[in-house]
Amino acid sequence: GQIANDFGLILFQILRGFLWAGIAYLVTVNIAKGKLWEKVILVGFAVSVGLATPLFVPQEYMPDSIRLGHFFELLIENFLFGVIAAFLFQPKQATKN
Repeated sequence: GQIANDFGLILFQILRGFLWAGIAYLVTVNIAKGKLWEKVILVGFAVSVGLATPLFVPQEYMPDSIRLGHFFELLIENFLFGVIAAFLFQPKQATKN
């Protein structure tokens, strides 16, 4: 299939995963101050809104039904990724909040 024919795609996806994890780490550990639940929400929005927003705007590459389906899919899926990442990146003493 596609993966066997295009090894660059695998590398791209791995690098993209590290990029989003890096953003989640920076927001959770270095930028966000406050309670744990505030950090979790902030990281969820940080990694989901930026990726999903371009799909909200009509464009010529996808029909509206597909585009909006992907918009909500990416928004929810990446928000959950951000929430999980924020929990995983929390320093031990900060998990008491």
